[in-house]
Amino acid sequence: MKLIHKFLFCGLIVLLLCSIGVIIQQDAKKRQQDQSISQLIENKGENQIIEKYTRDSVVHTVFKDRIINNTTNEKQLALGKTYADSIQSALKISIDKIDQVTKINGRLEAQLTLQTKQTDKGQTIKTHKDQYLDLAYFPDTDSLQFAYNLKLNEARYSDRSWLFAAKKNYIDVYSDDKRITINGLQSYRIKENPPNRFGIGVSAGYGLGKDGNILRLLPYVGVGLNYNLIEF
Repeated sequence: MKLIHKFLFCGLIVLLLCSIGVIIQQDAKKRQQDQSISQLIENKGENQIIEKYTRDSVVHTVFKDRIINNTTNEKQLALGKTYADSIQSALKISIDKIDQVTKINGRLEAQLTLQTKQTDKGQTIKTHKDQYLDLAYFPDTDSLQFAYNLKLNEARYSDRSWLFAAKKNYIDVYSDDKRITINGLQSYRIKENPPNRFGIGVSAGYGLGKDGNILRLLPYVGVGLNYNLIEF
């Protein structure tokens, strides 16, 4: 009987420790969520700009990525209510169903050299054409016709400030056309839920038990609280 009491006592201790671990985990999750909401309110619907740098004459703008919980409140805070409402109106889809959004704000600024040409109809026009822009100015009608091939790049990555620091998520946005400057970003994506390691399950195997007065390994089947150390 003393051995059984020891097993029961150890089982109660393990159960108590598991319960305390769950409470601590839930409290940490709540604090993290409150901090995330505070940051969303502070940034007012705009992703924070971390840095700007130039490589091969192209300006890159690096933003802090927004990975949020799948709630209507956090989605509206991440984008700003006005933009969130406009997306729902344009797509006819509730924000609750949208898992990821990205809106890039940029500015094209250039000084162009125009060339004078004659059309097949004998009309004199001024034109400019490059890899991205095809423009024609018609002096007779004082009108402008143009087509622009816009190319924007968005690269998401995670990095650490040092070896043991927590990973931070970033978005690097740039255009192939060096005349475009990226000024802002509004985005979010939904946080992936980590697997729940606690659960109730059926277990079977061998354990210590008394067979008469002899302590030996005996087969057993039971139901209990499980914590998965390794996922298969």
